[in-house]
Amino acid sequence: ARLGGIRARVHLLLEDPDSSRAANVLSLVMGLHIVVSVFTLFLEPLLSPQSAAPAQWEKDMWRGFEWYFTLAFTLEYMARLVVADALGEQTTKSFVLAPSNICDLVAVLPFYIELALEGISNPTAFRLLRIARLLRLTRVMKIAKLARRGALFGPVAMVLTLIWGIYLHQLGMS
Repeated sequence: ARLGGIRARVHLLLEDPDSSRAANVLSLVMGLHIVVSVFTLFLEPLLSPQSAAPAQWEKDMWRGFEWYFTLAFTLEYMARLVVADALGEQTTKSFVLAPSNICDLVAVLPFYIELALEGISNPTAFRLLRIARLLRLTRVMKIAKLARRGALFGPVAMVLTLIWGIYLHQLGMS
């Protein structure tokens, strides 16, 4: 019973910002992570265009951001998955199949796909890599989850999605 109590407390910490001050702080910290990760997603192609060869420190900086945010979001998703059924309100399967959680999973997959394809050079791998990079856009959808915390996040998500779409169109990627 004690383990169930701990799982329930962790579930509330991760899923219900109104359940405690710590849950509220964690929600705001994760929200800030989402916003900053989306901004780095948009800033990278603007500050380090593909037309110019970026310096090694630039590549390392962007890769560091990608590692950090992907690991943070992966750990959060995995922790939420482990305690998904702790309150008996949902099953682990219903957690995995919930649209917002599918978006959360798809948002981290591009990193792992790129990691798996690193060093492979064939046309199929290149297409998969390109698709994986486009899937990063699902991080913008994570901002929509923050709309419950503030009315500004929904419109911000829409504007960022529009800007990203225009940028991809200019690159000829869409």
